[in-house]
This record gives sequence, structure tokens and C-alpha cells, in this order.
Amino acid sequence: MATSNGNGTPEHYDGPINPLNYALRGAVGTTYSQANANQIRTHSSRYEECPSVPCGCRNSSGMRCNVLVNCGSAPDHFRLHGIRDLNRSAPITCPWCGEQVKRNNAVRHIREVHLGHGRSAGR
Repeated sequence: MATSNGNGTPEHYDGPINPLNYALRGAVGTTYSQANANQIRTHSSRYEECPSVPCGCRNSSGMRCNVLVNCGSAPDHFRLHGIRDLNRSAPITCPWCGEQVKRNNAVRHIREVHLGHGRSAGR
């Protein structure tokens, strides 16, 4: 080890930094986000041909949302209506029709019932 002042104190490196760490490359295998990257692209492309429908959710004053949504945009859109950050099994009221569904089934309910995209459609 190089010393800077002759008293055994290590010299600090002052060169360029390599942002990639090759020491552990491949040690943990594919991460969750890497493994699902292709799945996410496939999942979203499954709904590319779905027609857009005006959102039927109503606000507190009874006005309809009417933003065009399709099966691909539904998850992001319905986060705006409060379907987010809830326990998977939490019962929620569909903001479109008032039916009670579990949070983890809410987007599927919206796709199947309100957007007309059955589970076998588009597969």
C-alpha cells in the first residue's frame, strides 16, 4: 500500500471513479425489477388495442370524471381516484359503480366490468 507521508498513513486515491461495481456482478442473479421489465412491457402492450372510454367515476359534487381511460391507463388513472396505498385485501367501493371489491381486484373489476375487457380478451 502506498503511503503519503512516510508514517504509514495510507495515501488517498484521487483519480477517476468507476461507477460500476464489477466485484458482485451476477452474485445475486436477476433482480426483481430486471426480471419483470419484459413482463411489464408485455403486460402494457396487451392493452394497446383497447378502446378508450370516458371514466364514469363521480366526484363529491356528482360530476363525472369523463377522462378517457383504457385498460392500459386504468391503473394510473384510478390511483387519482384513491385506489392506492391500501392493503391488498382492503375492501373498497368501486368509484365507478359503487360495488364492493378488494383493492387487489379493483383494476381487474374496472377492466372487465366497465371497460369490457374480459380476462381472456387480448391474450
